[in-house]
Amino acid sequence: MNIDQKPIPATLCQMVKVGASNHGFSVEDVTGPCRKRDLAVVRWKIAMAARLAGYSLTQIGWALNRDHSSILSGLRKLKKLEAVL
Repeated sequence: MNIDQKPIPATLCQMVKVGASNHGFSVEDVTGPCRKRDLAVVRWKIAMAARLAGYSLTQIGWALNRDHSSILSGLRKLKKLEAVL
C-alpha cells in the first residue's frame, strides 16, 4: 500500500470476491498481472458494478491492483462490447 493510499472499503473487496467467483476465477487471478481477454472482461464487469455502486476510479483501481486510467479504459471497452452484443 502506498503512503497516500487509503484502505479499500470492505464492500468493494466483497464485490471483487463475488465477481471473481461468479466467473470461475480467484481474487488473485482478477488482481494479478494477466491480460487475457476473458479475465480482463471480468475485471471490467467488476469495475462497472463498483462504479455504479458509487466508488471512485481510484478506489476501484486499488481493489483490482490497477491504475485509475486502466479502470476508465476498461469501462469504455465494456460499454463498446455491450453495444456490439
